[in-house]
Amino acid sequence: MSDSVSRFLRLDSNGLFGLFAVLAIIPIWLPPFPPLIDLPQHAAQIASLHALLNGDNAMAAVFRIDWFTPYLGGMLLLYLASCALPLIMAAKLVVSLAVIALPVVTGMLLRAVGGDERLKWLAIPAGYSFAFYWGFLSFLVAVPLSLLLLWLTVPYERSLSFHRALGIAAFSLLLFFFHIIALGFGALIALAWIVARNYRQPARLLRCAAPFMAPLPLMAFWVFNLFQNNATVGEAPLSYGPLHLKLAVLFNQLAGLDGMFFGVNLLVAATLALLPLLAGYRISSKPERWLPLLVGLIVYFSFPGEAANTSFIYHRVAVYLVPLWLLLWDRPAQLRPVWRLLIIGAIGIWIGVNAGRFSAFARDSMAFSSVLAKASPGKTMASLPLCKWTPHFAYPVYFHFASWYQAVRGGIADRSFAGSYPNLVRYRDPNARRVGQYISLRPIDFDWTQDGGARYDYFLVCATTDVTAPLFKRHANDVELIARNGAWWLYQRRNGSAQ
Repeated sequence: MSDSVSRFLRLDSNGLFGLFAVLAIIPIWLPPFPPLIDLPQHAAQIASLHALLNGDNAMAAVFRIDWFTPYLGGMLLLYLASCALPLIMAAKLVVSLAVIALPVVTGMLLRAVGGDERLKWLAIPAGYSFAFYWGFLSFLVAVPLSLLLLWLTVPYERSLSFHRALGIAAFSLLLFFFHIIALGFGALIALAWIVARNYRQPARLLRCAAPFMAPLPLMAFWVFNLFQNNATVGEAPLSYGPLHLKLAVLFNQLAGLDGMFFGVNLLVAATLALLPLLAGYRISSKPERWLPLLVGLIVYFSFPGEAANTSFIYHRVAVYLVPLWLLLWDRPAQLRPVWRLLIIGAIGIWIGVNAGRFSAFARDSMAFSSVLAKASPGKTMASLPLCKWTPHFAYPVYFHFASWYQAVRGGIADRSFAGSYPNLVRYRDPNARRVGQYISLRPIDFDWTQDGGARYDYFLVCATTDVTAPLFKRHANDVELIARNGAWWLYQRRNGSAQ
């Protein structure tokens, strides 16, 4: 390989890394509505927040703001961005920054601990985490912030001072308002670093750990309040999930894909997992470099999948194992150009595949855009998605797609996250008859009376065939089809029907 090509392929070039980081987020901007499952709900929350803060009495009669939530940070970031940009563009911007932040913070960590900063390249696909595909906005934003807690811990532990301890305590408190799981995991791996460095000095260990206790009263108060005011939380089942599923989730996380394109998955995951071994890296002999990964693996394989009415718990934690794996390795004497080419090539192929499928989804979702445009703004809409899947993604991306109506057209779309306890905008009357979680899972069981059919102006249905009769049953004459394109059907309630 010529010297000029070798210089171009230098992994320590910030310009080249920045170019690939930007290319990695281009897929997010291709579809008019991103295929991230929960993102429409979060955007709808922000649309309602704007209305409430602007004094909209009609919205205030339905919703209230719950400021004491560990989802506050990510939602406020989206709110601030949406003050300057259209809401969909603001959502894409916040998600893009969170995706880019993961490899950037990984590089900061590698530099701080004396690892090989060039390995941050392998963290680029990890930004497309399980939380990304599911649109867990608050957690997605909180992940790089919780890794920053470890980054702050490294110099703090080396040189203890009151100001640094105060900074750790303040940052931990701030992190609570971004996501309580991210705070817990970030503090845990930071404490693992401290333990590995100070296990022979118990007094210093306790002194180092003290600032991390700052958010414990806040966490305890929030959990107590949660169980007191949400009876279903304590009654919710605990589910761990089989080992093979945890291994599958981890495999997909390493590749930054969602189970589609097995060959590309294998290429990227193998590059991340095997390249340090094959390229001459050695596992660091320093326990602080490997103990955080060990703790992370224990947490990942021991955490439940569902608890306290929260789904996909261990699935979210998988994203941390990528930067912790990269922290494990000492820099080799020389990284041959062939390995640099493999890294750049694998990341390039991954970007190309992602761009292709997001672009294909953009074409497919044009039908949704055209139907949505037929609904007047500021009305009420019931979501009845019998089809939730697309051939381009492994997850049900259309599950909450109707919430884009609330986000971009105003009004109210149900099922809404306003009925879920951690969210910023909540229903004043959570027990009112409306389309809820069960119907969003099984729309064919929609009951006009039990699910508040008379309260909705529109019914947005995703179905491959005409389901008017089995869906609306004896109330089929109370609605009329006003738009259809592809699998999307928009019905309007007839004036005066079924009041």
